[in-house]
Amino acid sequence: MIGTTAILLAVLAPASTAGAAPAADGPPAVAGIAPQVAPISGGVPIRIYGSGFLGTTSVLFGGRPSPKFAVIDSNLITAIVAPAPGGGAANNTFADVTVVDNEGSGTLPHGIYYTQAVLVVRPSTGLAPGSPITASVFGDAPGAFGLLVEINPLLAYIEDPSTLPPGPPPYADLIGNGFTDARGNATVQTALNNPFNPSGQDFDPNATCPPTQVTADYLGNSFHTTLRATYSAKCILAFSRFGQANVETQISYASDPVPAPPTLVLTPSSTPVGGTITLGGMFWNANPFFGSSTAANRPGETKVTVEICGLRGVAALCSRTTGSAAVELTRYINLQFSGATLSGTITVGPDVARGCTTCYVRVRQYRPVGGFIEARAPLRVT
Repeated sequence: MIGTTAILLAVLAPASTAGAAPAADGPPAVAGIAPQVAPISGGVPIRIYGSGFLGTTSVLFGGRPSPKFAVIDSNLITAIVAPAPGGGAANNTFADVTVVDNEGSGTLPHGIYYTQAVLVVRPSTGLAPGSPITASVFGDAPGAFGLLVEINPLLAYIEDPSTLPPGPPPYADLIGNGFTDARGNATVQTALNNPFNPSGQDFDPNATCPPTQVTADYLGNSFHTTLRATYSAKCILAFSRFGQANVETQISYASDPVPAPPTLVLTPSSTPVGGTITLGGMFWNANPFFGSSTAANRPGETKVTVEICGLRGVAALCSRTTGSAAVELTRYINLQFSGATLSGTITVGPDVARGCTTCYVRVRQYRPVGGFIEARAPLRVT
């Protein structure tokens, strides 16, 4: 089982090529993408890993251009998946992923899997290591052999799997397998592994299921676009054809840690009218695809608002002068977290009265699925 798991995750893990030159970085080469599945209507974001991405002019899915993409650096592009070529006839089919720039192009054959299949797990909540489950996939390709794997949410954030310790990767575990019938349906009865990974091996303790508090804090306010739901420190179950054509759903452990709420720190916390305040904070939405900013002018970015409220003793009365802030794009490299941190500034506007003791700074970050997370910090205006 361990050997099979290692082979599976070698394909499943998104790869990247580190150390590319900051300019004139050569023709593009696509090494991997995550997630590797999309509905036939497209419209979901993915991350593309590789090299030579500076100067990218287009990203193609089966020859159809992505409606929006952003070049993060020479090794990472985030892009919205184009609709499947062929429309409904393309259900349960693969398409190439191509990156084009003025130095050439690079293609990942069969890089994206278009499907309307769904995976249903019963029970899916209140689980514990060793819990029995029944996993049923509906509408996948007929006669397909699939592996049922449990995946830690950090999978979508690992950018260089070659830096991980030797042995089976620490972020997924094989728990069953099965064949789909003529209608593309399959049912697997199994149990969640206990423990997720054997003890005594050199694995990252934060990349296991059930999740640790560190993972919960980092991902708890985050968002997995494929699943259209917030993580809340949950894990993922996938019916996978050796790392491709994953059909995914969420499961939740009874012992899931409660993610820490976002924090907001003002420097200074006391200032005169016209003064500028620096904002900082942790545990914000670790958007893995595009991040968040006040401008929200990059494709896929979510909105952040910064306001001074509590004017004239009215909690909901806010200043006309607004600030700006951004939350970093999520990265997880060499077992180190980054991103999910807030930074920004705001200037105290002329409509904020001197001596205000009820004023506060309010930061809201809007989720792609609707709603927002919020933090407040008191502000004294001298």
